Amino acid sequence: MDTGIFWDLRSVSDAQLCSGLSLLLANGYRTEARIIAHMAEVEQRRLHLKAGGASLFDYCTKRLELSNNEAFHRITAARIARRFPVVFTLLEQRELHLTAICLLRDHLTPSNHAELLAEASHKTKWQIQELLARRFPRPDAESRIRKLPQRSAGVGTRSRLLQSFPLQVGPRGRHLLRFRSRRAQLPQLLSSLRRAQLRPSLAQEHEPQQSRRRRLSLRRLRQSQRLRRRCLSVGESSRPRHRGIGFSSMPAQP
Repeated sequence: MDTGIFWDLRSVSDAQLCSGLSLLLANGYRTEARIIAHMAEVEQRRLHLKAGGASLFDYCTKRLELSNNEAFHRITAARIARRFPVVFTLLEQRELHLTAICLLRDHLTPSNHAELLAEASHKTKWQIQELLARRFPRPDAESRIRKLPQRSAGVGTRSRLLQSFPLQVGPRGRHLLRFRSRRAQLPQLLSSLRRAQLRPSLAQEHEPQQSRRRRLSLRRLRQSQRLRRRCLSVGESSRPRHRGIGFSSMPAQP
């Protein structure tokens, strides 16, 4: 009993289900062949341009609301079938599908279309691709010898730069060599090193005046201590001559 809900097929027997599926497929291919024929005639009469479409593909996607894939396959089949009308019959009889026609479109000629269409009938997409590869082989790719690009400055070049650079690199330059040599080219790297030598570090630029004085005082103190130890070792007495730091006269060693 037909309930009006076509997807409710629980009451349909197995034989009826299989026969109904085959009947629907046959009707679908007959309908598809007629759609292709109508589309070929629409393009022949240029009705898609009169309807305001920029092209037949634009007309199919916007006016007929087909997907891009459906529009491409049906337009291709319509143009091939207009050149070789036997395609309409093969489509209606379910001997060819739209994918097969799209695969054969660049190889069909007036001299080989009958043989090629007959050989491609009732074949899947992969079988048709094998057929085309066998009948229309492509030439082998050319053998080419290409010069490899030169490598940029790496770890080995970094160590050589540290040894051969004429000026003292310092900690800032070593930092640049460590983190920039892999990505930077050699001229940019040398330019960065020169800027690092000529310009003080950011910590020295922004160091407060009080901290700078304290650092200088500590440096002078260490120099005075070294000088005192040296004088004690040679048996002499000396007085450091640094401003701000003084020592009382040290007794001479006997």
